[in-house]
Amino acid sequence: MDRRSAMYAPGTAIACLAMAGSAQAAWGFNKETPLKAGTPVDAADPVPAAAPQPVDPLYPEVVASPGQPAGVAIPSSRPPYTGTDYSLGPIHFRPAEYRMEGVMLAFLAAYLASTFLIRQANRARASKWFSANEAVLREEFAGVGLGGGTLFKGDGGDEFVSYATGRRGCEYVWTKLRTGAQDAVGVAYHLFRGIIDYKYEAGTNKVVLDFKLAAPKGTPGAKMVFAVVRRDLLRRTCDARWDLRTFTNVSETPGVSPSLIVMTESGDVTNALLKDVETGLMEAFKDNSDQLEYFESLIISDMPAQEPSEEKPTLPEDEYRMQLRLRLPSASRAGATAPWITLACNVADVLHSKQKLVPDVAISKAKKRRADALELLMKPLREEEAERAAEAKQNELALKRKLELDRREAAWAKLSPAERIKAQKKEEERERKSQMKKQAKRQQAK
Repeated sequence: MDRRSAMYAPGTAIACLAMAGSAQAAWGFNKETPLKAGTPVDAADPVPAAAPQPVDPLYPEVVASPGQPAGVAIPSSRPPYTGTDYSLGPIHFRPAEYRMEGVMLAFLAAYLASTFLIRQANRARASKWFSANEAVLREEFAGVGLGGGTLFKGDGGDEFVSYATGRRGCEYVWTKLRTGAQDAVGVAYHLFRGIIDYKYEAGTNKVVLDFKLAAPKGTPGAKMVFAVVRRDLLRRTCDARWDLRTFTNVSETPGVSPSLIVMTESGDVTNALLKDVETGLMEAFKDNSDQLEYFESLIISDMPAQEPSEEKPTLPEDEYRMQLRLRLPSASRAGATAPWITLACNVADVLHSKQKLVPDVAISKAKKRRADALELLMKPLREEEAERAAEAKQNELALKRKLELDRREAAWAKLSPAERIKAQKKEEERERKSQMKKQAKRQQAK
């Protein structure tokens, strides 16, 4: 038997099959799980994922956890609600759960109610004062009120205004009455600010009559700044008004109450306004006068109260104003300020019609003081303009020198090296002589 026939003998074939079966058994395969093509070894099975943990539902009585029978409620960690519960079908309202909202609504309702009551009280107080002084205003002016039978109107909840016109020497007068704050927050602010800051002035409970006067007819060109101020309000008044700080001096005039300070531009103005019998001011400002209880200040000025603008300062011509400031009396004494309205109107008549109210010398001095004040206001502006002009001139000279240097360099570029050195020496000599001439002129000037 040759080698080829021995390979296909029956015994040999059986031995090969037995070897294959033992190899399959060794690799873990059997007849039920035949070997797959291309996968000689099976991969290990993956580790199974952990089961999801149950989540505490928002509504445990409706949603059940996995594995929990439907309809079985899960015990909640929150304490049970024991308050009042109003239900309308599926809607439940539990007032105890809205305590903070209720407190906020209560505070808001209290604030709105207090604001309404404070505003009503302010309006009632203003109405009482205007009604008590309406007769005096109508006696002094042809037209009083804001039209349509309205005596006054509110500008906010704590300020009230009225208007009057139709009097010789007085173009118009605005009356502004300011009461306390218009809400509880404002009242508390003014109270605590006044406790911690003794200089603080809330500006409440005041009556201010602002007169726009006509130019003096009896003394054309008259200029004056004059004021009588309560002593405890002097610094605050001066800080608030530029005209008083600039044109007046403080003086204590004999016959005037020690509680008052007179601020005047000159003695001639004091004689014309304070000591003139026709104005009645000396009688009103004397010591122990009954009218001083509600008086704060009387200011007469032809200059602005606020400092003119720095960009283009100017001073007005023939702009005369008179301001009377009074404390607001209580409702039971609302008419106690009427004599001051009559007095202010008398002063307006004297300013307008009296002949030679102040001498011509006083008018000339007053005009010079205003010119000096305007010059002082213009000084920073003129210095700034001079600086800009000097800077522009320096820029022009620098540009001229640069052009000259460029022209010279262009001309020297065309020269030979020897000619260029010669030209440079000549230019240096010219510069030296120029510097010597300038130095000689400075020495001569000294």
